[in-house]
Amino acid sequence: MNRATIEDLYVLQQGNYVMAIGDLLENKDVPTLLTRKLKLLEKNKTELASLWPLEVQHQLKYAPLSQQ
Repeated sequence: MNRATIEDLYVLQQGNYVMAIGDLLENKDVPTLLTRKLKLLEKNKTELASLWPLEVQHQLKYAPLSQQ
């Protein structure tokens, strides 16, 4: 699979991952590749993290999926 893009990283850094994912999956303008990555994040955050450069994989692995 391709590495995630800068735009993907920006989306995931917004803080409330679940809300960002839900909003983007409803937006028809979101590129298909990003939509697939976001669906993968819902299923397996660790697997998605492997798409990122090593320096951000650690942050994604331990980032919360929801803010409580």
